[in-house]
Amino acid sequence: MRFASTVSYPRDAGQVSRLYASADFARAKLEATTARQIEVTVTHDGESFTVTTQGQLPATVVPESFRGFVGEQIGVRLVEAWGHPGPDGSRRSAFTLIFDGVPVQARGSQQLVPTPDGCEVRYEGEVKASIPLFGRRVEQTAVAAVEQVVETERAIGLEHLAGL
Repeated sequence: MRFASTVSYPRDAGQVSRLYASADFARAKLEATTARQIEVTVTHDGESFTVTTQGQLPATVVPESFRGFVGEQIGVRLVEAWGHPGPDGSRRSAFTLIFDGVPVQARGSQQLVPTPDGCEVRYEGEVKASIPLFGRRVEQTAVAAVEQVVETERAIGLEHLAGL
């Protein structure tokens, strides 16, 4: 199931790019999901960077009717590979979100683009659930969760940017 979302920041693309390359920001995003045992790795290759975030989510993030299939915790890994900036500061990333032991994953892209009032981060992607009979319902739940995570990410981003 496809999803798309956009968040706006009142800061320029360079500042938001540095925010997205911050291990503290990546950690705060995952902590906001109630994840524990969080590990964050940020690697740089010239002006490109990759952020890998891993943690353990409580089973309560899964709809109650599916909790019997997942155990008490679910491992989650998010990899965001950001390319080098364009002349205007814009960037693109490819991301993958994988849940251990759950046949659900999300893949997509993020695009950081300058705007007259700062910049936007545009998310596009697809959630796939390989669960016979229930896949569509799980995908709908996951897309709703992605939209909530994007809004939470924006709130955390604004907090971090206020400190700059």
